Amino acid sequence: MRCQNHEILCSKRVPASNFENRFIYFFYQVASSFPCPGNALLFAVRGPKLVKPRDLIKNWKLKVGDQVVVLSGKDKEKTGKILATDWRRNMVKVSGCNLRRVQHPQTGEDVMIEKKIHYSNCNLVDPVTGTGTRVSVKTNDSGEQIRISTKSGSIIPWPDKKWSFRKREAMDGPKDTPPEIA
Repeated sequence: MRCQNHEILCSKRVPASNFENRFIYFFYQVASSFPCPGNALLFAVRGPKLVKPRDLIKNWKLKVGDQVVVLSGKDKEKTGKILATDWRRNMVKVSGCNLRRVQHPQTGEDVMIEKKIHYSNCNLVDPVTGTGTRVSVKTNDSGEQIRISTKSGSIIPWPDKKWSFRKREAMDGPKDTPPEIA
């Protein structure tokens, strides 16, 4: 089915240097300016929505397991624990916040799941006051980074790591070369 802007889309002059230039020009300049089915194709070709490299957060002050307060949205002033971080999109998943209803694939019943919210919409909970606070990261004498609350000046400890990578011991298998031959 053609959209009403099809003639306008096809009549635009496209630089004829190579196929890639024409493809990029069409999708990013022309198709995005019209509210038609071409926009759906634009998002399908583009792939997942990632943050531009210049906008990536380089030093994350929030980690999985931190207690945070949500600053804006429908869950404003709710507290929860960070379940996951997505550094490619500057997003975090907070327990009990931004809930969406989805159908379970096997059972078909409705299940509430947490969706991501932007990193800037969360503040760490100050252990002294129990409210949200901004955080500064400083390096102590031993070279470790510590988080300091800007409200009370207290140190906020980093959460424990959920898992640790342990070295697996090498086991001799049937295809291993014995040390005498090697």
